[in-house]
Amino acid sequence: MGHENTRNKRGSGTGAAAGRTLSRRLGAVTLPPFAQARRSGKGCMVKIVYVEPAGRLREVEVKDGWSAMEGAVRNGVEGIVAECGGTCSCATCHVYVDEPTYARLPPPDDIESAMLAATAAERRPTSRLSCQIRASESIAGIRLQIPERQY
Repeated sequence: MGHENTRNKRGSGTGAAAGRTLSRRLGAVTLPPFAQARRSGKGCMVKIVYVEPAGRLREVEVKDGWSAMEGAVRNGVEGIVAECGGTCSCATCHVYVDEPTYARLPPPDDIESAMLAATAAERRPTSRLSCQIRASESIAGIRLQIPERQY
């Protein structure tokens, strides 16, 4: 039986309490409740806040390991076109990452950097392709502003 099943049998595998317990176990700083990843029957869920081009905020829980692009597309977030399906070859999932979280992301690789040079909207210092941002507890609560256009 895996580690996940053991936690769930004890009843501490869901909700904000699980995030605090996991943080204590790993010796990490506890995230505020709004930014914590939570455990569900589907695995760890990470909150991502998308700001659609019209300004509408969409708080979406995305499965740990999914890309932010996949979370947006599967939840009907406006403005993420994802023409290439997440293969980092079209730049139609361009987003602006909030500055505090941007510093916690790994830097874009050469392929992503080349694609960012071809975005339809202005490239900013915090521009990223959402297909290259993986949902994880370290970025829980990330805020992604979607530009007005992807073409």
